[in-house]
Amino acid sequence: MNLKLSKGEVLLKELKIGSSLEGFMRIKETGKDIGNSIFRDKDKLKEYLLCIDEVLCNCIYHAYKGELGNINVKFYDDEDYLRVSVRDYGSGIPIKYTKEIPGLSDNLLSESGRGLVIVNSMCDKLLIKRNENSGTEVIIYFKKGW
Repeated sequence: MNLKLSKGEVLLKELKIGSSLEGFMRIKETGKDIGNSIFRDKDKLKEYLLCIDEVLCNCIYHAYKGELGNINVKFYDDEDYLRVSVRDYGSGIPIKYTKEIPGLSDNLLSESGRGLVIVNSMCDKLLIKRNENSGTEVIIYFKKGW
């Protein structure tokens, strides 16, 4: 499920981690370093980091159900966007979330889709791809120049 690089796009960093606290911290540190070099606005930086955290937590909680698994994270830069691709090889996201990002549920105890609603509201674009065999790729775009 690799995306082809478009003209002017650069792969800044690729990390292959396990779904562990150590892996999570590596992604957080890398994301912070990259974000600090891209975003001038500290609020935009916080939103970007929160989105990465949420997508990674979804991988650990939903894809692997707390078990160990593999996660690939790629950071791309082009003239307009910083793009982060998070790919797991777990159970796969329900197909309904690949068609439309859900709205907030009226059921206050529902956890289904809530993280995606948060991420979708903070990033500039969100794509979700389900792998035919297993796993999910979530791609979040953040407009540069903030």
